[in-house]
Amino acid sequence: MMKYLKGLLLPALLALAPSATAKNAPLVETSTFSNELVNLNYFDDSAVALVQELDSGKIFRSPDAGKQWKELKELRGGLGIIKNPYDNNVALVLGETTHRITYDQGESWTAFVTEYPPTFTGPPVSWHSQDNKKILIHEVEDCFLAPCLGRTYYTEDGFKTEPKVLVEDRRMCQWAKGSERFLEGQEKHDTRILCITKGKYSDRTKDFRLLVSDE
Repeated sequence: MMKYLKGLLLPALLALAPSATAKNAPLVETSTFSNELVNLNYFDDSAVALVQELDSGKIFRSPDAGKQWKELKELRGGLGIIKNPYDNNVALVLGETTHRITYDQGESWTAFVTEYPPTFTGPPVSWHSQDNKKILIHEVEDCFLAPCLGRTYYTEDGFKTEPKVLVEDRRMCQWAKGSERFLEGQEKHDTRILCITKGKYSDRTKDFRLLVSDE
């Protein structure tokens, strides 16, 4: 990969007809960026894409499969783009402590805040497979004293209100319905969260506990 990418070439049409003529040849548009590009994300079954410049961190959105790009200035400072694997309208842009979420493929964004940056030792987000408003955000762990333990926040309204602290000393947390196949078709346990946390009387790994929350 080139260290300095001066342009991103994206075909407007993904397939070439064998007998294409000058009249119906695919349209190719060239867009120029100042820095190397990373984190190219398409929203499934749509022409909408997000991409990020590596050095500047700027995030751009295209509504037409790359023909045109517009910087989303409210997302400056974002560390990365994470799409919801269960909803093609939803994505998160995580920052140091200020983060933003979209429910309309990047047309509008809602900001929310955590005290510390997101974790880098595992997935910083846990999605609910059946409810796009239920999300867990995992902060960076405190590794001064082993083992590394961190704080997890949760929201059940897609960050319309301030996220709440779920646990302060988790090793990991996830929704019980964190997979499409797990509890598929069952109405119960929609709010259940499973966490591995430190032991009641010991921080040693062998004393970790599995806690269940149904709030």
